[in-house]
Order: sequence, then structure tokens, then C-alpha cells
Amino acid sequence: RSYSSLGPGEWGITFENIALLMKGDYGQRKNDKLPMYHGYSFFQIDIASYPEFIKSGEWKDPLISANKAISVLESKRKYLQKKFPVLGGESLDIAITAAYNTGDGNVSKSILAMKDVDSTTTGHDYAKAVFGYRSIYRQV
Repeated sequence: RSYSSLGPGEWGITFENIALLMKGDYGQRKNDKLPMYHGYSFFQIDIASYPEFIKSGEWKDPLISANKAISVLESKRKYLQKKFPVLGGESLDIAITAAYNTGDGNVSKSILAMKDVDSTTTGHDYAKAVFGYRSIYRQV
């Protein structure tokens, strides 16, 4: 049997346990002594940017983690709106999404250099990919 044909609980793993396994972006960054996970929870909150949150273990709770992700997005929005008051609508949303991945400072540098806001994101297409999924989900 394939995993797709298994019912709830037949994988031998609960939703709560899946939440505990949600770690990604494994590798060794410039200041890491060894390879490690950098993204935690379903929302891949970065340990370098939010070490207290990750170390607290709150990332393991999906609702708390979702609220943290909203807080992070809101802080990106406030920063970008203050720095670039003419940025609005979907352009602002795309910049916020890119900043979630690469940081608002990197997005700010890209805008000032008149580069694509995705120029420093993972794969140089993070926001484009997220907005591509968004258009798919809107049709569901």
C-alpha cells in the first residue's frame, strides 16, 4: 500500500508528532560550527532570526507557531511600508513574502538597487513560488 492510501493514524504518526518533525533548511551557514536545521515548524521560522522563539520550544505548537509567523509577516510589512511608502498592493505583498525568506534588509537592498525582491531569496524565486501556490489555492 502507498502512503496516499493509508487512513488517519495508519502511518504510525500523529499530527502532534508531525509538528515536532517540521524542521527544514538543513545545512551549514557561515557562522554554524556544524550543519543544522534553520527552519522550524510548518512555517519554517528561522533560528538565526528568532532564536529565543525556537529555543523556547513554542515552535512545536502549530497555533503558537502560526501566530508567530503572522507576527513576523506583520513586522516585515511595517518595515517595508515605512521604508518604501509608495510600495503597496500586490507589490508590497510580494516584497513582504520575499522578506519572510531572506530578511527585510535584503529586500530593501534589492529594491534600492532596482533588483527583483526575489534576487536574494532561496532559489531566487521564493515569493514567485508562494504567489504561484496562492493562485492555485484560490481556485480550490
